[in-house]
Parts: sequence; structure tokens; C-alpha cells
Amino acid sequence: MKRQSWTPNKSSHLCSEHFESHHFTTDSRGRTYLKDTAVPTIFSFSILVKNNSQKEDACLDDVPREIFQRIQKKKKTVFSENLKQFATTLHFYSPKAYDYVREKFLLALPHPQTIRKWYSSISTDPGFTVASFTALKSHVAEQKKVGKDTVCSLMLDEMYIHKQTEFGGDQIHGYVDIGGGEIENVVATQALVLMVVAINESWKIPIAYFLINSMTGSERASIIRESLVRLHTIGVRVVSLTCDGPSQNLAMIRELGANLDIMDMRPYFLHPEDHTQKVHVLLDPCHMLKLLRNVFSTVEVLVREDGQQIRWRYIEELHKLQEKEGLRLGNKLKMAHIQWRNQKMKVNLAAQLFSRSVADALEYCEQELKYPQFSGCSATVHFLRTIDAAFDVLNSRNPLGKGHKAPIKPTTKHRAKGILEKTESLLRGLKMKGRDSTLVHVHSTQKKTPIYGFIACGRSVMGIYEDLVEQPAAPCRYLLTYKLSQDHLELFFSAIRARGGYNNNPNVRQFRGAYKRLLVRHQVKKGTGNCLLRDNTTILDSTTATVNIARRVDVEPVEVLVPEYDSSSYLPDIDNLSTRKQQPLTSQASL
Repeated sequence: MKRQSWTPNKSSHLCSEHFESHHFTTDSRGRTYLKDTAVPTIFSFSILVKNNSQKEDACLDDVPREIFQRIQKKKKTVFSENLKQFATTLHFYSPKAYDYVREKFLLALPHPQTIRKWYSSISTDPGFTVASFTALKSHVAEQKKVGKDTVCSLMLDEMYIHKQTEFGGDQIHGYVDIGGGEIENVVATQALVLMVVAINESWKIPIAYFLINSMTGSERASIIRESLVRLHTIGVRVVSLTCDGPSQNLAMIRELGANLDIMDMRPYFLHPEDHTQKVHVLLDPCHMLKLLRNVFSTVEVLVREDGQQIRWRYIEELHKLQEKEGLRLGNKLKMAHIQWRNQKMKVNLAAQLFSRSVADALEYCEQELKYPQFSGCSATVHFLRTIDAAFDVLNSRNPLGKGHKAPIKPTTKHRAKGILEKTESLLRGLKMKGRDSTLVHVHSTQKKTPIYGFIACGRSVMGIYEDLVEQPAAPCRYLLTYKLSQDHLELFFSAIRARGGYNNNPNVRQFRGAYKRLLVRHQVKKGTGNCLLRDNTTILDSTTATVNIARRVDVEPVEVLVPEYDSSSYLPDIDNLSTRKQQPLTSQASL
């Protein structure tokens, strides 16, 4: 059988030592026979099929091929980067599953102790993550060699953790800890995480986390200032700060020097290390869209500046009509959009409600079908279309996008600015009934957050565009507004929850372990969360001699294909392309 191209015939014989015991049977006379279904499986040499090796290699990916080769050679060799990513990813999801797979693959995968050694070089104590700043410093140095600046957006958000204390190692975990070695005698309920996302490239990296129970606006402002100073020291330029709209964050924004008051809005503050630079403030558009949906559904009737009414009832009537007919008029409206309180954190429910398809369906029912229950819905149709267009402008992620989803660049600047100004004018004039049944502006009530949130986002986006695209020696030729979204941080939280299968509320030790593993080489994709993967922004890839962290996350693009680097030198000059040439580029980008 060791001979090449050998094939058995009727007179060929094979030793019984190559068969396992269950392949034999014994008759009544004690004679032993080989079963017809027996297959030889025991060999003292490796069976290699040389003639078909090239075909087999072509059918195997890098990781299966390397595992197959390691099983055959039975020699200790250096693990490749792909195999390390596979091993750490599988071990991240389930250590028990990893042990099982490693045993079945004849110990071809790294030992769990080896994986723990890879993690041991990184310290992820609460506070600023030194390893992340080391990776950032290395990346900035590499970019400067090719004459590029590192431009980022800074964002922060909280993730709820399980309220639990436990002893591990040499300390008790679970108490409030903001770094510096000081631990309060209060059990932590949240992890406040800070992350930077590159605007002119496609990477992100968490730079700090703090275990908190509650934190005032002034304390958060101090953390933001310290983050900006540290990032500026290593050469990272931060142009924006993104957060959601709780009262603590609003107090933090005021403490930093920005003003979101609708009558005297100044949605930016000066950089603490360079007063010539502005740091623009954004209240995450996805959160603002959900809050605006909540206000619209709760109030039920909004009144425009010209007196026309925007009614929630039309949305409900459209859903009833579609359920009755068993058809949908080209939209995704379902019961979940009407009874949104059961899934109030789902962004897609709000985005599908404020959509052009719902507006077109309402308009068709009023103007073409002449249904009386939709009479007078023109103001509602205009409201839905305006919010939909503004959200598209604030959520652009494809450099080859068209229409409202196109990146903001010199040829689309005026259209994007017009949409945002139109939205600001509409939101400023919205009114609702007060306690005494008189009409009051929504921005003067307790439901004002989505109003000034959207307005601040619009102004900040145009300010960032002017700083990054229109200034002399600008680092960008266009602006993708999705780079400013808090979705990148939400997806990071979703990956943390995916540790060990799925854990919606990890305790402090589990959070800390997942945080560390996400900084090391891996291929972890997002789990179940409140937002969807929309681009291929990855954890920063930087390997140095002293710290081996932040390997690429091998995520697959969902809707669009964004180039590895978003700088202008790697993209076609879309403005100078003919219509015939733009079409195949657009088709390729949507693959």
C-alpha cells in the first residue's frame, strides 16, 4: 500500500493488523472472517495521496490545510497567523468545544496554556488600556512614514454588567474601579468603554474601560479630556465625540464647553491640547431616531409650524390595511413597528418606520386608492421622508453610494447640507399639546432630546466635513458619516456578550476576560445585538515586539464593500467617471 499508484485486485491480500476488532466476525466453528463492510484504518505509516494533492489543496482553506499537514507530519512547527486566529476565536466562543476539537484533530491545535500565554502579555486592568495606546502609537508612526495623518472619532457608552463580587487571583472583583489602584466599596453595575474609530481608514480599537455604578458629568468630562490629551500625545487627531443622550452625558458635554441649547447651539468644544482644533459633538443618530419614534408614538399628534398635523394614527391604519389584505405596499411595516415597546432598543424598527417606502404607501392610499382613513396624511408623508433623508445623510457608509446615501464630498455637499437644514427647520417648528391643551414647541418640553440631538448631528457633520475635506492639506477627500456612529461600540459590546456562547450580562471577570481576548488575534463576529454589521471596520491590526494585540477581525461585508483604506489615494476619482463607468463600479461595490 506504500507503493505509488497501487490499486488492489482480487488476489491482493492485506494483514489483519490493519483492521479494528469490530471489523471481524466468528462463525459457529470458531473461524474468523472479515466483514464485507470492513475498511482498513490502522497503519504505522502516513497515507499521502500525491496525485490528487493539488486538487485537495485547492479545495481546502488555509486553516484546514495547515491542520491536515500538522496531523500528517506530527512535527512541532510554528503556528501560522491564520491558525492562531482560528484557535483563539474557537477558544473565545467555548473552551470546552476547543478542547473537544483539539482532541479530535490529534492535538494539531495550540494547547490552551499556549493561548493563555498569548493573553498574558496584555494588562487590561480598569482604566486606560496601555496595550491599545502602544498599538496606536505604532500605527501612527507607520502612517507618518507614508505621509498620512491618523484621524479618528472618539465615542463612549456604557454596558450593563452582572452585579456580582467574586474572589479571583489576589483580589476581589466586582467593585467600582476607575483605575489608578483605587477601588471603592460599591458594587459596579456598568462598564463605561471608550473607543476610537478611524475616519480615513477602516479600523477601531477600545482605549479604556471603567467599572462604575454611577458617574457624574464632570467626572466623565475629566475622562474625555484625559483621553484627548493621551491621544494627542501619540499623534492621533480626534475630531468628534459621539455618545447617546442620558442626562449625565449632556452634563458632560456642557462641562467640556459645548452648548446644545437649541436657541444658542454650539455643538463643539476646543481641543484641550490644541485650541485651534474643534472637537464636534454628536448625539448618536441611531439613538436619536429611536427617541423620535418614541415621541411620535407617545404624543400621537405633532403639529408643524404651518399648522398641519402629523399623526401616528396613519401608521396604525396602514398596518391594519396591510394585515387585512394580506399584502404589503412595498414596505416592511409589521406589528413589531406598532408595538415597539417590546423591542424598543432595535434600531432597524425605527429606521423601517421612518422610511420612504412607508411614506409612499401612505401617499398611494390617499391619492390613488382614495381611502378616507388616510385623508390629510400629506404632512405625515413629508415628515417621514424628511427624517428618512436626514438619517441616510447621517449614516452614509459606502464611498460609491448614490443619492442620500452618498458620502459628503464637494459634489454632494450642497445637497447634504440642504437636507440637514430642511430637517432642522422642520424639527424646530414641531409642536405638541401641553398640560393645558395649548400648543408648545417640543424642544421646550422634556421630550426635546431627539430634536436638538438631530440638529446637533447635522451641524457637527457639516463642521467635520469642513475641517477634514475643505481645509488646505485636508486628510480626506470625502466623509463617510457612519464612521461617527456609535454602532462600532455596540458591535464591540455584542462581541463581548458572545464570549462562551452568549452572555447578556457578564460579570466583571467575564467582561475583563472578553475585553482582553478581543484585543488579541481573533475572528470574532458580532452576536445578537441592537444594531447590524454594516461595514468592514476592524479592530486595529498592530503587532510589535513587546505586545502582540489587536489582530484583524475577519468580518465579512454585509451590504457594501468598503476598501481597506478609505483615503483618497486608494479610490477611483468618481467625480470624473462617466455614467457608463460608474455603473460597474457601483455593482461591484454592492457584491
